Amino acid sequence: MKKCQAGFAIFSIMFLLSLFLFGLAPTARADSIDQAVSATIEKTKNYSPADLQDLTPAEKAKFEKGEPVIRLIKVEGEGGGDKENFAKTVVLLDADPEVVYGVLIDLANYPKYFSSVKRTDVFERGKENGLDYQVYLQQVHLPVIPDVYAYIKLFSQKVDMNGDGKTDKYLVWWAEDDRKLLQDEKGKDIKPNLKYNYGSWNVQPYRGKSLIFYHEITSPNFWVPKMAWTKANTWVGIPKVLEDLGKSAREKKSKTN
Repeated sequence: MKKCQAGFAIFSIMFLLSLFLFGLAPTARADSIDQAVSATIEKTKNYSPADLQDLTPAEKAKFEKGEPVIRLIKVEGEGGGDKENFAKTVVLLDADPEVVYGVLIDLANYPKYFSSVKRTDVFERGKENGLDYQVYLQQVHLPVIPDVYAYIKLFSQKVDMNGDGKTDKYLVWWAEDDRKLLQDEKGKDIKPNLKYNYGSWNVQPYRGKSLIFYHEITSPNFWVPKMAWTKANTWVGIPKVLEDLGKSAREKKSKTN
């Protein structure tokens, strides 16, 4: 009897794992990483509520409930290598856009704002091409897989679309930075372990809330089943980041009122 129960448990686990690994089929498209990232970040600057017209009825229903709508685009890796998944997300958060933006650029407090962020170290701030930027190291803790380390250069900008002195959009872009300036407790360099790490945020007022267009491509530099990584990111990672962002923005605003 015990052998039967053990066998059934193993079968159940393998069955669930197979669903986890093979249940999601990203949309196919033959762009390169650089083309996809550059084009999308450029388009991000101009995203507006009009882009919501592209949502399907099912996606609109999710959006109206405050749930993230995530689409995946297949893009070619470096040198035409393995295809990678580029995630494009839209969500309506019940939070103030100005405060959301404040959370996104407050890198030192990311471990307080985002449950998956274990550590951040900011070691450079300045201006480049008129944009504010910060360079930092981020350590993210995820279940099962090793901690993720990334050196990131983050740009931020408030945009006055109408020239009336009011902010209409809050834009944030980031890209992997290849410097290795920090060391662990044993004196060894802390090396990034993501193959790709690019993304952008477009935050703007909409119906008294925050309309957010969020895009990212992250791919590990260590072995993990690609579909498992994709599912973990789209089912758990991105939704949790957005949930934490909304919660942190609301808490931050309540403390200042």
